[in-house]
Amino acid sequence: IASAAIRKLSAYTSQAVVNLAWSFSVLAVQNGPLLAATASQSRSRVGWYVAADLSNISWAFSKLQVHNSPLLESIASQSIKTITAFRAPNLTNMVWSFAVLG
Repeated sequence: IASAAIRKLSAYTSQAVVNLAWSFSVLAVQNGPLLAATASQSRSRVGWYVAADLSNISWAFSKLQVHNSPLLESIASQSIKTITAFRAPNLTNMVWSFAVLG
C-alpha cells in the first residue's frame, strides 16, 4: 500500500496526504519512505492546509515518534499565520504533538 501511495502522492489532494499519514499512524505503521514522501508533500502544500490538516499531520508524525524538523518548522510557521482559525481540539492536538516531539 505504501509504495503505491508514494507513486501517486503528488496527485493526492492536500487532505488526502494528511489522511494517509494519519491512517498509518493510527495503525502504528512506521514506513520511512512513505513518511518522508508525506513530509515532503506536506511542506510544499502547508500554505493550503487548514487548521485541522496542520493539527492532524503533526499528530500523525508525533504518534509515530517521527521528528521531521523541516516539516515541523513549516507547520509551526503556518500555524502562527492561521492561529485564529484553530478550534480548541486542533490547538490542543498541535500543542501535544510538538510537546511529544520536543
